[in-house]
Amino acid sequence: MTQSEHDKFSALFSDILTYSGIQYANKPTGEAYVVYNNAGIVFSITFNKTRNSYTLGKSNFLQNEYKKYGLPADAVPDHKMVFETVAFAYKTQQTVLRAQKDFNTLYKDVLIDSDILYHTRGDFETYMVTNHGTPGYSIGFNPKTGKYDLTNYMLIKTLYTVCGIPESRKPDYASLYKRTKDYYMAQTVVECMRNFEIY
Repeated sequence: MTQSEHDKFSALFSDILTYSGIQYANKPTGEAYVVYNNAGIVFSITFNKTRNSYTLGKSNFLQNEYKKYGLPADAVPDHKMVFETVAFAYKTQQTVLRAQKDFNTLYKDVLIDSDILYHTRGDFETYMVTNHGTPGYSIGFNPKTGKYDLTNYMLIKTLYTVCGIPESRKPDYASLYKRTKDYYMAQTVVECMRNFEIY
Protein backbone atom coordinates (compact mmCIF):
# COMPACT_ATOMS: atom_id res chain seq x y z
CA MET A 1 0.00 0.00 0.00
CA THR A 2 1.30 3.43 -0.93
CA GLN A 3 1.50 6.31 1.58
CA SER A 4 -1.24 8.07 -0.38
CA GLU A 5 -3.57 5.06 -0.03
CA HIS A 6 -2.70 4.78 3.66
CA ASP A 7 -3.63 8.44 4.22
CA LYS A 8 -6.89 8.03 2.28
CA PHE A 9 -7.84 4.94 4.29
CA SER A 10 -7.04 6.75 7.55
CA ALA A 11 -9.31 9.65 6.54
CA LEU A 12 -12.05 7.27 5.33
CA PHE A 13 -12.22 5.18 8.49
CA SER A 14 -11.85 8.18 10.80
CA ASP A 15 -14.74 9.94 9.06
CA ILE A 16 -16.95 6.84 9.14
CA LEU A 17 -16.27 6.19 12.82
CA THR A 18 -17.09 9.78 13.77
CA TYR A 19 -20.74 9.28 12.77
CA SER A 20 -21.27 5.55 13.32
CA GLY A 21 -22.33 3.17 16.04
CA ILE A 22 -20.13 0.23 16.98
CA GLN A 23 -21.08 -3.16 18.39
CA TYR A 24 -18.49 -5.44 20.00
CA ALA A 25 -18.44 -9.23 20.37
CA ASN A 26 -15.88 -11.37 22.14
CA LYS A 27 -15.29 -15.13 22.10
CA PRO A 28 -12.37 -17.25 23.27
CA THR A 29 -11.33 -17.61 19.60
CA GLY A 30 -11.41 -13.89 18.78
CA GLU A 31 -12.99 -10.47 18.79
CA ALA A 32 -15.21 -8.62 16.33
CA TYR A 33 -16.55 -5.12 15.80
CA VAL A 34 -19.51 -4.23 13.60
CA VAL A 35 -19.73 -0.61 12.46
CA TYR A 36 -23.15 0.66 11.40
CA ASN A 37 -25.04 3.84 10.56
CA ASN A 38 -28.48 4.79 9.19
CA ALA A 39 -27.66 2.95 5.96
CA GLY A 40 -27.10 -0.32 7.86
CA ILE A 41 -23.87 -2.23 8.41
CA VAL A 42 -20.90 -0.32 7.02
CA PHE A 43 -18.23 -2.95 7.73
CA SER A 44 -17.07 -5.51 10.24
CA ILE A 45 -13.54 -6.28 11.39
CA THR A 46 -12.64 -9.54 13.11
CA PHE A 47 -9.51 -10.78 14.82
CA ASN A 48 -9.04 -14.55 14.95
CA LYS A 49 -6.76 -15.39 17.89
CA THR A 50 -6.20 -18.96 16.72
CA ARG A 51 -4.84 -17.93 13.31
CA ASN A 52 -3.60 -14.49 14.45
CA SER A 53 -5.37 -12.95 11.46
CA TYR A 54 -7.81 -10.15 10.69
CA THR A 55 -10.82 -10.22 8.35
CA LEU A 56 -12.57 -7.15 6.98
CA GLY A 57 -16.18 -7.57 5.91
CA LYS A 58 -17.13 -4.82 3.47
CA SER A 59 -20.56 -3.54 2.47
CA ASN A 60 -21.72 -1.81 -0.70
CA PHE A 61 -21.80 1.40 1.34
CA LEU A 62 -18.09 1.05 2.16
CA GLN A 63 -17.23 0.28 -1.46
CA ASN A 64 -19.03 3.45 -2.53
CA GLU A 65 -17.06 5.41 0.09
CA TYR A 66 -13.84 4.09 -1.51
CA LYS A 67 -14.78 5.99 -4.67
CA LYS A 68 -15.42 9.22 -2.76
CA TYR A 69 -11.94 9.04 -1.21
CA GLY A 70 -10.24 8.25 -4.53
CA LEU A 71 -9.45 4.64 -3.64
CA PRO A 72 -9.62 1.86 -6.24
CA ALA A 73 -12.27 -0.82 -5.63
CA ASP A 74 -9.57 -3.47 -5.09
CA ALA A 75 -7.55 -1.39 -2.58
CA VAL A 76 -6.85 -3.25 0.67
CA PRO A 77 -6.35 -1.38 3.95
CA ASP A 78 -4.07 -2.61 6.72
CA HIS A 79 -6.56 -4.80 8.59
CA LYS A 80 -4.70 -4.57 11.88
CA MET A 81 -4.76 -0.76 11.64
CA VAL A 82 -8.51 -0.84 10.96
CA PHE A 83 -9.08 -3.17 13.94
CA GLU A 84 -7.04 -1.00 16.31
CA THR A 85 -8.74 2.19 15.07
CA VAL A 86 -12.21 0.71 15.57
CA ALA A 87 -11.24 -0.69 18.98
CA PHE A 88 -10.06 2.75 20.09
CA ALA A 89 -13.22 4.42 18.73
CA TYR A 90 -15.40 1.86 20.54
CA LYS A 91 -13.51 2.40 23.79
CA THR A 92 -13.92 6.16 23.40
CA GLN A 93 -17.67 5.83 22.77
CA GLN A 94 -18.06 3.68 25.88
CA THR A 95 -16.04 6.19 27.91
CA VAL A 96 -18.31 9.02 26.75
CA LEU A 97 -21.44 7.07 27.71
CA ARG A 98 -20.07 6.33 31.20
CA ALA A 99 -18.80 9.90 31.68
CA GLN A 100 -22.25 11.31 31.03
CA LYS A 101 -23.40 9.37 34.12
CA ASP A 102 -20.27 9.85 36.25
CA PHE A 103 -17.67 12.45 35.32
CA ASN A 104 -14.85 10.65 37.17
CA THR A 105 -15.01 7.63 34.86
CA LEU A 106 -13.14 9.71 32.24
CA TYR A 107 -9.96 9.41 34.25
CA LYS A 108 -10.60 5.80 35.27
CA ASP A 109 -11.14 4.71 31.66
CA VAL A 110 -8.09 6.56 30.37
CA LEU A 111 -5.95 4.62 32.87
CA ILE A 112 -6.95 1.27 31.36
CA ASP A 113 -4.23 0.04 28.97
CA SER A 114 -2.22 3.23 29.56
CA ASP A 115 1.49 3.75 29.84
CA ILE A 116 2.43 5.65 32.97
CA LEU A 117 5.74 7.42 33.46
CA TYR A 118 6.97 8.59 36.86
CA HIS A 119 9.26 11.56 37.32
CA THR A 120 10.04 14.21 39.87
CA ARG A 121 9.62 17.89 39.09
CA GLY A 122 11.00 20.00 41.89
CA ASP A 123 9.35 18.62 45.00
CA PHE A 124 6.46 17.16 42.99
CA GLU A 125 6.19 13.41 42.42
CA THR A 126 4.41 13.27 39.06
CA TYR A 127 2.77 10.51 37.02
CA MET A 128 2.22 11.13 33.30
CA VAL A 129 -0.48 9.01 31.64
CA THR A 130 -0.58 8.27 27.90
CA ASN A 131 -3.11 6.02 26.19
CA HIS A 132 -2.25 4.51 22.81
CA GLY A 133 0.48 7.12 22.47
CA THR A 134 -1.88 10.04 23.13
CA PRO A 135 -1.14 12.16 26.23
CA GLY A 136 -4.02 12.00 28.72
CA TYR A 137 -3.05 13.79 31.91
CA SER A 138 -0.37 14.19 34.54
CA ILE A 139 -1.01 14.29 38.26
CA GLY A 140 1.58 15.40 40.78
CA PHE A 141 1.84 15.57 44.56
CA ASN A 142 4.19 17.60 46.73
CA PRO A 143 4.65 15.73 50.03
CA LYS A 144 6.22 18.79 51.66
CA THR A 145 3.24 21.07 51.04
CA GLY A 146 0.49 18.47 50.65
CA LYS A 147 -0.56 20.11 47.36
CA TYR A 148 -1.59 18.40 44.11
CA ASP A 149 -1.10 19.52 40.51
CA LEU A 150 -3.18 18.25 37.58
CA THR A 151 -2.54 18.96 33.91
CA ASN A 152 -5.00 17.68 31.30
CA TYR A 153 -3.62 16.94 27.84
CA MET A 154 -5.14 16.27 24.43
CA LEU A 155 -7.00 13.03 25.20
CA ILE A 156 -8.76 14.27 28.35
CA LYS A 157 -9.42 17.68 26.80
CA THR A 158 -11.02 16.00 23.77
CA LEU A 159 -13.15 13.78 26.01
CA TYR A 160 -14.24 16.83 28.02
CA THR A 161 -15.36 18.49 24.76
CA VAL A 162 -17.14 15.39 23.44
CA CYS A 163 -18.96 14.87 26.76
CA GLY A 164 -19.84 18.56 27.13
CA ILE A 165 -18.01 18.81 30.45
CA PRO A 166 -16.72 22.28 31.40
CA GLU A 167 -12.92 22.42 31.64
CA SER A 168 -13.27 24.02 35.06
CA ARG A 169 -14.63 20.74 36.44
CA LYS A 170 -11.85 18.75 38.12
CA PRO A 171 -11.71 15.30 39.69
CA ASP A 172 -10.80 14.63 43.32
CA TYR A 173 -7.02 15.10 43.12
CA ALA A 174 -6.12 12.87 46.07
CA SER A 175 -8.07 9.84 44.84
CA LEU A 176 -6.89 10.34 41.24
CA TYR A 177 -3.27 10.57 42.39
CA LYS A 178 -3.64 7.39 44.48
CA ARG A 179 -5.34 5.48 41.65
CA THR A 180 -2.71 6.58 39.10
CA LYS A 181 0.14 5.71 41.46
CA ASP A 182 -1.42 2.28 42.14
CA TYR A 183 -1.67 1.58 38.40
CA TYR A 184 1.95 2.65 37.96
CA MET A 185 3.10 0.36 40.79
CA ALA A 186 1.13 -2.55 39.31
CA GLN A 187 2.69 -1.95 35.87
CA THR A 188 6.15 -1.83 37.46
CA VAL A 189 5.59 -5.18 39.20
CA VAL A 190 4.36 -6.78 35.95
CA GLU A 191 7.39 -5.44 34.05
CA CYS A 192 9.77 -6.76 36.71
CA MET A 193 8.10 -10.18 36.52
CA ARG A 194 8.42 -10.22 32.72
CA ASN A 195 12.08 -9.27 32.90
CA PHE A 196 12.66 -11.92 35.56
CA GLU A 197 11.10 -14.58 33.31
CA ILE A 198 13.60 -13.75 30.55
CA TYR A 199 16.46 -14.81 32.80
